[in-house]
Amino acid sequence: MSEDKFNSIYEEYSRLVLKIAFDVVQDWDLAQDVCQEVFVKLYQKGTTIQGDDVKPWLIVCAKNRAIDYLRNKERKHSAPRDLSSGVGDDTKISADIMDEICYKELRMQVFEALEKKNEKWHELMVRTILYQEELKKIAQDMNKTENSLKIQISRAKKWIRENFMDDYDNT
Repeated sequence: MSEDKFNSIYEEYSRLVLKIAFDVVQDWDLAQDVCQEVFVKLYQKGTTIQGDDVKPWLIVCAKNRAIDYLRNKERKHSAPRDLSSGVGDDTKISADIMDEICYKELRMQVFEALEKKNEKWHELMVRTILYQEELKKIAQDMNKTENSLKIQISRAKKWIRENFMDDYDNT
């Protein structure tokens, strides 16, 4: 596969791969690692994946690699613990894990509800929060002014607060 071809595939599908990975692992840094590994694997495969097969291959590969990350993470956390640690420590760790799980589930619910409410708000929040893109770049891509996007972000945050604040307070 030529470098130009690889670069064009990367430009076209990197956000998709990143989104799929994030949907599975719910962690920005891990999602970036998964994305990088998927594209390294694509580059190594070279000419064996071509044409219309690229997108489905990337989707399946991203999902599978993200699941592998979760399995490895789970395995590390389920390793036998030092028996000298106190009982109170285990309770605190369990509570911390439950808090993290609740937070991640709530975050997923918020993004799903936001997508149903307003797809433009959803895209804007995903790009600013999850992908950490600069507002200036998003404004150029969407053919909007930065101020109009700031207003949309403000409205989206207000809607999220109105609809999810009680759920957030309970996590």
